Amino acid sequence: MKLYVSEKGIKAFSIYLVAIGSILILISVIAGISMFLALIHGIPIHTFNDVNTSVIRFAFNFIIPLLGGMLLVVAGITMQKLYDESTISRAAKKHRVKAVNEKSKMFNNLLGADEKAMVAILNSSKSPVLQSDLMALSGYSKVKVHRILKKLESKGVIKRSRFGITNRVFLNTLQ
Repeated sequence: MKLYVSEKGIKAFSIYLVAIGSILILISVIAGISMFLALIHGIPIHTFNDVNTSVIRFAFNFIIPLLGGMLLVVAGITMQKLYDESTISRAAKKHRVKAVNEKSKMFNNLLGADEKAMVAILNSSKSPVLQSDLMALSGYSKVKVHRILKKLESKGVIKRSRFGITNRVFLNTLQ
């Protein structure tokens, strides 16, 4: 079963956690101060039962609310940070996708038909292609492939590296 929670719901829940934790911490501090003042004023403890009751009261009125409140505050703050990081991550991803789309539109406007065909071949291969294989894949002559690749390299669309007597052709990673 998947549970879908809205972003506003996550943010509100984290604020509630911090508020409830703060209230618990405040209650435990008030209880601790009142127990400390009672101890200073010398409330006598005569029997073992009185000692046992005081320890239990101290634990339930001071320690447990204090630890619970601290835990809730930390959980609320952590949840808020995770929410903020995920929101920033989604926004960054959205802008990255938009930038890549705009860059590809710009390249399509700046590239000629032959250059677009060569980029399409390189894009479909997903790995480096040998320059000698591009002749067979594109149907262009050796000279035409060389000239197209030279133009693409000068525009920063591809990179070439020597591989024996031919070149390996890579699409630029910025694309």
